[in-house]
Amino acid sequence: MAGDSKWRRRQILKTTGAGLAAGGLAGCTGDGDGDGGDGSKTTISFIDRVQSSADAYPAAFNESQDEVQVDGRKVGDRYEDVITQIRAGEQPGDVIGLDVVQLELFNDLGALADIGSFADDLEVRDDILGGLDPLFFEASDTTVALPFWIDASFYYYNKNHFEEAGLDPESPPETWTEFEEAAAALDELNDEFPPIGMSFNGGLAEFLFWPFIWSNGGQIINDAGDEAMIDRDPAIEALEFWVNLSDQGYTTDLIASEWPDFHSQFAGGDTSIMASSQYGIGYIQENNQEMYENENFGTALFPAPEGKERSSFLGGNSISIISDAKDDEATFEAAKEFLRWTLSEEGMETTQSNGDLPPRSRGFEIGSFAEEPYSTYIEQAEVALDQGKVLIHPNYEGIAQEMRPAVEAAIAGNKSAKQAFTDAANRINNDVLGE
Repeated sequence: MAGDSKWRRRQILKTTGAGLAAGGLAGCTGDGDGDGGDGSKTTISFIDRVQSSADAYPAAFNESQDEVQVDGRKVGDRYEDVITQIRAGEQPGDVIGLDVVQLELFNDLGALADIGSFADDLEVRDDILGGLDPLFFEASDTTVALPFWIDASFYYYNKNHFEEAGLDPESPPETWTEFEEAAAALDELNDEFPPIGMSFNGGLAEFLFWPFIWSNGGQIINDAGDEAMIDRDPAIEALEFWVNLSDQGYTTDLIASEWPDFHSQFAGGDTSIMASSQYGIGYIQENNQEMYENENFGTALFPAPEGKERSSFLGGNSISIISDAKDDEATFEAAKEFLRWTLSEEGMETTQSNGDLPPRSRGFEIGSFAEEPYSTYIEQAEVALDQGKVLIHPNYEGIAQEMRPAVEAAIAGNKSAKQAFTDAANRINNDVLGE
């Protein structure tokens, strides 16, 4: 959930194989009866919003299979084209990788198959990381997905810079006050670049900013899902915190900065703190091998107000079978086999190669995640899984789209944080939730 700019640039990370051309869409498209007995294969289609997922998972899966073939293709980043097809009564594919925030919407559209009995019988079920269940499995109390890959937001920091500024590199800031004080100290090191690489541009507003609302005890929408809560003090104070940091010149441009901009600045040693996800490790490895090998970077969960719990945006993808695929037995069985494989060690190594977190505990004991410097990062990932949150709501997109300009207006000084969020709450209540 790190914003569209992240996904467009994921090619920075290595994938496990070349992409496949998009094949036929739904159903059993192999020659013959599709059971593999006569040398044919059952062919199913897999669609995903992320190009590397649409490429890498089918490529790795197909190398190990005799009876099932998966063709992958990328769809619109926010699934607009897929939603249009479903509403028109068309089947867009057999299996879909869904941003976890979209599960409720797709379930409401009747697009996801109930796979409860299949999920319950999986041998690896008990190894699924605790923070993902039922978030990545269920919509409206029905099991419609398996966890696929995980995304969580937090920050990296330059340990050498911390030492130069008189800060303890083994004790990164945990409170808002400590974070601001560290920014002030780090700001003295560089006259050209600010100490904090951060942006609320586009989808980054949710991924990087919302955790500060949650850590202040706030909510985006109430528990009933029918009223915006951002016009309350916790959300307003979180926005004021970042307006203050921006006004003091401690941050990169919170409105205009793109994801790769502040990642490049951190990897180049220009900024001291970088908001990111697990993607940041791969970026550092690719762009500053010395920093990576010397482990001159630490990881920490976003700070919280004194006495409150730190948080993270717990995002990523679930994987689901599109409901129409159940109409053909061979297609449905092949789809389940693909889902089962994504949770295998081979599937999770593909997840690692894509720069994402695997959904099973076992995934952190194999491949690159079993090596340094991932161990320090994994500790923070586990905390993020315990304390992270995500808004699951059928109108998630509408809510997010109303909040983004409010954040930008406050950062730009065009409105106070209170006025910006009061106006946005009214729009959400009247135009999004009131529809």
